[in-house]
Order: sequence, then structure tokens, then C-alpha cells
Amino acid sequence: MNEKSPAAHNNLGLSYFEKGEYTLAIEHYAKALKLEETSVHYNNRGLAHYHNSALEDAKKDFNKAIQMDDNDPTIYFNRGNAYLNSPE
Repeated sequence: MNEKSPAAHNNLGLSYFEKGEYTLAIEHYAKALKLEETSVHYNNRGLAHYHNSALEDAKKDFNKAIQMDDNDPTIYFNRGNAYLNSPE
């Protein structure tokens, strides 16, 4: 694997996410973000945080993704779920 490829880290994150290994997915999305900040990587990491019950981290990632791309309704949907399931 090319360690300097954000796409490779994102794809590996997606694979771990599909297996339910959210902590490993988060690690690879974070590596992708260090190499290239995109709304997709923030959204993906937000979803992994959400499924890992880290709702505050999920909301931060979804907010950042929306700042970068405010035309993607999927990100708003994901953020809404994070707020809906927050204890506050």
C-alpha cells in the first residue's frame, strides 16, 4: 500500500468500517486527512466516530465536512443523526 496516498487510506478505512472495526477505520481516515483534507474523509471519519459512540467527535467531523461542502445532503443527514442520538 502506498502510505502517501490519501485514497489508499480512505479505502482501507472503508474496509475496516464495513467490518465493524471502527477504531481502525478512524485511524486510516485520520491518515487520509493528514495527507488531504476533504469533506469525504471528514464525513467518513464522522460516521466511524458515530458508530463507535463518539458522538461529539462525529459532530465535529460532520461540521467540518459541511464547511468544506455545504451542498452534500448526506453530510447533513449524518450530522442530524449524531445530534438526534446525543444525550443533550
